Amino acid sequence: MPTFAPGTVINDRYELRSKLGSDGHVYEAHDRHFDSTVAVKLLDPVAGESSRSWDEARRLEKLSSRCLLGVLNADIDNASDIRFIVTPLVTGGDMETMAKNLGLGLHNTARVIRHAAAGIDRIHAEGMLHRDIKPGNVLIDGDTVLVSDLGYCAIMDADCTTDANGTWQTVAPEVASGGRCSISSDVYSLGATAFYAFSGEYPVSLRLQLTEQIERIKSGDLRELRDLAPHVPQSVATVVRKSLAMVPQDRYDSVEAFANALASAMDGRRDWQKVAHDAHALCVAGAPFKTQGKVLVCAERRGTGITIIARHESSKRRVKGCADTNVQLNRLPVELRRIVGALS
Repeated sequence: MPTFAPGTVINDRYELRSKLGSDGHVYEAHDRHFDSTVAVKLLDPVAGESSRSWDEARRLEKLSSRCLLGVLNADIDNASDIRFIVTPLVTGGDMETMAKNLGLGLHNTARVIRHAAAGIDRIHAEGMLHRDIKPGNVLIDGDTVLVSDLGYCAIMDADCTTDANGTWQTVAPEVASGGRCSISSDVYSLGATAFYAFSGEYPVSLRLQLTEQIERIKSGDLRELRDLAPHVPQSVATVVRKSLAMVPQDRYDSVEAFANALASAMDGRRDWQKVAHDAHALCVAGAPFKTQGKVLVCAERRGTGITIIARHESSKRRVKGCADTNVQLNRLPVELRRIVGALS
């Protein structure tokens, strides 16, 4: 995909101004017809698709949901045969940026996934698949959650599948292995997105070489959510793990069923959020719960070991029943899960 210079005009209408975000194919643009500022995403050419009628475009423009970033136009550039979609310009952040390293917190993640699932379910109801669900395509602006990047949506065939597509970090193993996309692969991708929202990391570490990441995705060799995010309840981790099942039939039947299961697993539980403290290995904050105020559970590095402390945020006094505990690094997740569980 070539890079387009500021001032480039597409179809005598959209004047590109500047790139948006880390994806070099998305541009802020001026819509000359309506004298408005929009976002234009240019889609990588697909072999054999430049001359066919883009049936998805008509469906995308008809999609309406409070949880979907609306498509204002979907067309093909007359000069290059590159497909593009036009959406409103959103000023809020995306989940990938907002949840990096620390996650979004338990309750907020359940809320965001519920809204994202509602948008994706609307796409499925229209007989299409999203095919690229990932944290970067979930936009968050206060209480508003929007699923974006509908340009790779595709109409399902008679067997309810489409050609393969996706991003390695959240792609389903059967798709990574050359299979076709399905509702089940969208469920998997939303599950991987939830994993990131809870932990701030993907099921397979980005620190690995890409070839090894791909092999682990294909084989279902994923990290345990509670090793990265010990504050996540076992019930929630079980729901996320089911959405990431290696066998498509073992996953939830729909994104809505997954989101509902996640909400049920969180019901009545204390809200926890990872927080960053200098020289600490891992810290989590528990929101006020029942008669208790906000608490902090921190893993402080002390010499060659780690000491876990639990304190009331306001008074800095030790939480009753939670003595300071010395642990080795490899035992940290286990001990944090125990302490957080006792306070939840």
